[in-house]
Amino acid sequence: MEVKAFVAFWTDVMGSIRGKKAIQKLVYFSKVLGIPFDNSYKMHYFGPYSETVAQEILDAEKADIINCTGSYVYYPGSQAESIRSQYHSMISDNIDLLSKLIELFGDMSPSKLELYATTHYVDNIQKHLYNNYDKEEIVQAVKNLKGTKFEIIEIQQAYNDLEDWGLLHSIDLDVAN
Repeated sequence: MEVKAFVAFWTDVMGSIRGKKAIQKLVYFSKVLGIPFDNSYKMHYFGPYSETVAQEILDAEKADIINCTGSYVYYPGSQAESIRSQYHSMISDNIDLLSKLIELFGDMSPSKLELYATTHYVDNIQKHLYNNYDKEEIVQAVKNLKGTKFEIIEIQQAYNDLEDWGLLHSIDLDVAN
């Protein structure tokens, strides 16, 4: 799926997206759920980050697929409907996964999306690269990475939620080092 199709869909269904950080994390979790996105991630100050997604967000703005307000909230642009039509079959093919994404992450703030995406990313790296499945070590690694931004209890809750949702499994997210 392309980011322009994703943002056209999301802003149609949800009304808006609360900033670039939220788009980054929602696309990240789309890929985790199995929606085909062709991008790689590296750790950034605000969690998993894809340069490809960042560029595609800018391209979507320039093409008036999404419009950003002064408060960094994105709304559908004048071309959103035509993009949804153009990518209708791709959106339809992934509608169950997109619905799951909305159910799990649709109401989360950008900060909470950052916490959950960072927790997932660190867990995936620990499992995939280091064969480390120790929950407490993974939670502590997230805490060390995020410093004072999130409390241990918040990280544990994110981990538990992701685990309950079946999202903490070792997958290849095409991690860029």
